[in-house]
Formats: sequence, C-alpha cells, structure tokens
Amino acid sequence: MYEAHWHLNKKPFENDQNTSFFFESENHKEALVRIKYAVEQRKPLALLIGESGVGKTYVCHRAAEQLQSRNCDTGWVSAAGIEHGLDLLQQAFVAFSNGEPVPSSRAELTYALRKLLEAKQSKSRYPVLIVDNADCLPDGRTFEELRTILDLTNADGTTLLTCVITGHPRLRGSLKKRHSLVHRLEVGYELLPLSAEEGSAYLNHRLEKAGAKAGLLSDEALAAAVQAAEGYPRLLNRLGDLGLLMGMIEGGEQVSLSLIEQAMDEVEELKKIAGGVGGREGGRERGDRDRGERGERGERGERGERGRGRGRGRDRDRDRDRDRDRDRGRGRDRDRDRDEED
Repeated sequence: MYEAHWHLNKKPFENDQNTSFFFESENHKEALVRIKYAVEQRKPLALLIGESGVGKTYVCHRAAEQLQSRNCDTGWVSAAGIEHGLDLLQQAFVAFSNGEPVPSSRAELTYALRKLLEAKQSKSRYPVLIVDNADCLPDGRTFEELRTILDLTNADGTTLLTCVITGHPRLRGSLKKRHSLVHRLEVGYELLPLSAEEGSAYLNHRLEKAGAKAGLLSDEALAAAVQAAEGYPRLLNRLGDLGLLMGMIEGGEQVSLSLIEQAMDEVEELKKIAGGVGGREGGRERGDRDRGERGERGERGERGERGRGRGRGRDRDRDRDRDRDRDRGRGRDRDRDRDEED
C-alpha cells in the first residue's frame, strides 16, 4: 500500500517467512549452522529455543531452504494445534505424504510413517521433521510419540530422519523430565535477541532489500525503534511497518522520531486490546501467573485467617480476664457494704 509513496519494490517489514530478507546476526548465523550440522551429520534430535518473536521459525525456514539443495526433504508440524500423542504422529505422516489416507490406529500409523521415510531415503532424499512451537505440546503421551518417531531407524541403526524442535525456553523443563529424549539430543542452541547495533543493521538491511533510499528512517527514529523493540525482530518489523504507514498518511519524505513514537503507542494500545499477550503461549503464561497470584493470595489468606483466629482467641482471653476482674471487684464492693452495715 505504501510502497509507491516510499518508492519501494516490496514491503520491507512483513512478519512472514520470506527468507530473501534473512539477516545474519552472529546469533542467527550460529543457530542456522547448528541446525544444518545436525541434519548433515544425521543427528536424531536438535533443539532451538528462544523467546517469542526472536526468529526461531524464520531460522528454520532458512535452514530448510538451504538443505533442499542437499537432498533433504523438510516436513513441518506446528505443535500449537496438537492435543494428544496421536495428533503428532498423524501430522508427521501428513507432512511427508503425498495425500495418502492417514491410518487411524497408532500401530498402522507408525508403520506407514516408517515406510514413507524409508521410501524417501531409497530415493537419496533425507527427511527432516521440524516441530515448531514444541513448548505447546501437551505433557504426557505426546512426548512419548515424539520418542516413537525418533525410534524409527534403519536396520543398521542409522537414523531415518532428523527431528528439529523449536520453542520457548520453558521447553527445557519439559525435556528434562524425559531422559529418553535428552539422551538423543545432540545439538542445541538458544537464539537471543539482537544487540542494539544489530537492530539498527537489521532495519537498514530490510529497507535496502526493499529498494529504499538511504536514510529513509532518521537516525533518531532508528535508535528509538531499536530501543523499544529490545532486539526482537518481530517487534522491529511492526514498528518499521507502522512508521512507514503513518509517514505515508502524513505525506512525509522521511520516517521521523515522532512517527516511530506514534507507532510505539499504537503497538502498546494493541497489546492492551489483546489483553497484553496473544495466543496460546500468552494464555498459558497468564494462567501460570494467575495461578501463582492465586496461590500467593491463598497463602496470605490462610496466614491472615490463622492470625485473625489467634487474635480472636487473645480477645476472648482478654474479655474473660476483664469479666473475672469485674466480678472480683463487685465481690469486694459487696463485702465492703456489709462491713459498713455492721
């Protein structure tokens, strides 16, 4: 929409998986190399973790693109919609099949998946399964089915596929409880946010790829966007996109600091409308936080109730003592009255 105004050949800040915009920060480059190493060395399991919006899925798409020319076929599974173990096996089957009917039983499904993987290897194509958002996998049987997939090996024990799982850092906690998976994990990496210097280079890189003239974002606007985004590419994209949109609306020739500040305000407002954090991940985080707060309130309530109970007990003791003193006082008064009468 705003491409004509800014004389761009494409939109520079789309939050999609267009790898032509890939920016190789040191961190992203190492993550990419490690994933490709795991696949090329036929490792059974690789792990890529990082906070939401740091670029995990994007790195995996870049890796899949480069591995395609090295006789690898990549199948994708999004864990966000998986509710039980059989879902994972079914999605893995669909990811590598050519539209064949999905078997209904676990045994048939496992057998059919094995045959699919063997058929690919017989054609000198090595299967790579990427399980994205694996932190969304429900605990229990689902992780057992992941182990079932990793158990699919050739007769000589070599792997039939490499599985790359990505997710939020909390995924580490789920894996630690499953020693059979940890023992197969041979390559792992945590993708971190961009540094301030990398953030500026990232924005300029994407603008250049879109055909923008130099200095389209003022130095002040660039610095403000980088500081606000805290190194998260997804947020850098949102701020850049909104800045270009608002600049077009105002008819400006450059994205100024005030435009980026308006973009920042709009992002914050959208967060409030969405309840702060969107999606299944945010809901889980809010749920954990709410449960924690309820737990703390419960503990405080119990402590308070115990304290109030002890307080009420002390009040009752004090009242009894006061009543006894009053009774003794009345008794002494009656004795004194009798003495006076005598």
